[in-house]
Amino acid sequence: MKKSIFKQERSKWLMEVEKTGIVTKVRSIKDFFLLTITDGEQSEVVSKEFCNLGDTITVKGEMQSRGDGFQVVARVVKKEGEERREQIVSEIEKSVRVIENEPIIKTGTMKKLMPHIFEVAKKIAIAKKLNRYAILRFHGDADGIVGGIALSSLFNSQKIQHNSAIYSVKDALADINSARNNFMPLVVLVDFGANEESMEGLELLKADGIETIIIDHHPPASDVERYAYFLSPWKVDGEGASKHTAGYIAVEVARALGADLSGLVGASLAGDRSDILEIREEDRDRALVLDYLATYSSFGNSLDFYREVLEKQALYESMLRQAKEKLESLKESVKANLKKREKEGLNIYLLNLDRIATKGEFPSRGKITSIAYDMVKEENAVVIGYSEKFIIFRISDEAVKKLKANEIIERIKSFAPDFVESGGGHEKAASLKVKKGFEKEILEEIIKLL
Repeated sequence: MKKSIFKQERSKWLMEVEKTGIVTKVRSIKDFFLLTITDGEQSEVVSKEFCNLGDTITVKGEMQSRGDGFQVVARVVKKEGEERREQIVSEIEKSVRVIENEPIIKTGTMKKLMPHIFEVAKKIAIAKKLNRYAILRFHGDADGIVGGIALSSLFNSQKIQHNSAIYSVKDALADINSARNNFMPLVVLVDFGANEESMEGLELLKADGIETIIIDHHPPASDVERYAYFLSPWKVDGEGASKHTAGYIAVEVARALGADLSGLVGASLAGDRSDILEIREEDRDRALVLDYLATYSSFGNSLDFYREVLEKQALYESMLRQAKEKLESLKESVKANLKKREKEGLNIYLLNLDRIATKGEFPSRGKITSIAYDMVKEENAVVIGYSEKFIIFRISDEAVKKLKANEIIERIKSFAPDFVESGGGHEKAASLKVKKGFEKEILEEIIKLL
């Protein structure tokens, strides 16, 4: 039976398409180019004509199924002008809506910070719609991992665990190289990268035209906002800012885009010993497991792996048991190596970490110093763990009224710049990296400052 003209025309209309978008990816396949274009939604286009990244094009052709999706086999490719590109970007920006939630933790700091959180959420949503190339670096501890998990659910990115507090020149060059020949690169740093030592690396990103977003709760360098959009409690409040962890702030960014990961907030806070919310034992356990896993990051841990461990009960419980056993087994050694001094009302405890810590194994030097701090349980306690190249501080609530770890570190960096490689942190918890062979001299200078 002969098909009606209407059905023939309808069938043809379903197959023939015309799309306009910005070219965000270009791949060569034999005699063709596979393009990805976006107008807020991504489409694949097979074209005989080459296009540059960032070109705005209108394609006419046939829609064909390919695997689980569709692609347009272009018959006509027309390049549009800059005005059309700007129009598409403007329409994408106008289309993005964020959910202006009340914060999970209703502190004055968070209420002031929420507009900045919504701004970052909008930036990330626009980046996703524009199909921008993104690198997400998250710090390798419980707080940073929670932040990484929260943000990774929002946009496609290359995900990298970062085990230093510093975004170095080496890191910047690696990211610049990775971003080459990619569309509108974006770098997002979580729980690190706002300190003075990171400014050179950030400066290189800016010089190469790479946009950077930093989500951090550590005391920042004064000029960090010259190089990055800085989302931090320090933007709105210096009092108690560090207690509002980067992982928690990242969860609020995710909530603003409809991804509810509020169940991870407690682990973020527990990992950094924040008291802005009552911490449950299960939150401490989650943070401990994440820290345990992060120690072995050389095995290539990914955010998906961290998620899976948290969800697989048998594996999670096995790792939790191992982590707790390792911590318990170290307590006698910590107790035996703690040396006490008293000075001007302060109880100063020194701990030689080289006698206890094993490189590349759990727990880390910082975790061992925290174990010592928990064992001391004195109001005016200052616990200093030291090793061949590191000096780590833990200071009690009462002692911090007299001295602050991050301020001591800044004074040492100013006093002995040739012997200090880097350092920073919070008022009650911070660390200093010194040149090999100078740790004892620096330690004595620190004690003089107390």
